[in-house]
Amino acid sequence: MLLPRYSIRTVLYVAILVAVVALIAGQAVQGAFWAQGVTVAVASLAVLWLVFALFYGMVAAFALIATPDAAQAASRSHYPESRQNSSPADTSPVTSQDG
Repeated sequence: MLLPRYSIRTVLYVAILVAVVALIAGQAVQGAFWAQGVTVAVASLAVLWLVFALFYGMVAAFALIATPDAAQAASRSHYPESRQNSSPADTSPVTSQDG
């Protein structure tokens, strides 16, 4: 699938959030000092998120360059491919022979 699945509720929440941010930015353009502060804070968070994403990309690229088998290791399963000593008879509880 090309796009991930979002519910209409999620889309409406995001649209409301964007509308509120645009309303506050409009108040900031008109000269409201509180709105200017909120707009700068929201813009700072957006820039901070982009910097984090950039650094993550740089570290991920460096990890692939530094360890050539990292992509192959990441694609492997965390579970063993075959079990040793696994038969239905081995699942019985251990009982003592003292009696």
